[in-house]
Amino acid sequence: MAVRAGVKPEEFWAMTLRDSFLVIDGYLFQAEAEYTRSVQSAWLTAALARQKRLPSLGSLLNKSKLIERTAKPHAERDAEARKIAAEIAPGLSIMEDSDG
Repeated sequence: MAVRAGVKPEEFWAMTLRDSFLVIDGYLFQAEAEYTRSVQSAWLTAALARQKRLPSLGSLLNKSKLIERTAKPHAERDAEARKIAAEIAPGLSIMEDSDG
């Protein structure tokens, strides 16, 4: 997983467990965002191909609605990172952050 996230082996072995979680969390977030963009693009292309009259460009570029639909709660991303960590190091206890 670290290699997929762009981490070199020597960097990986120098990381703390927390650093590894952050890298994995960032990678998962980026991969999910890319997938979401691809699906939205395919859906929009198919939907627009069926339209008799195209909607205005302004309505298609409304970013606030897109951000609402694609934003993923931090707690959910944290749970995914903990699940991956449990698979990597079973039985390892992960402490909660004191700041969040």
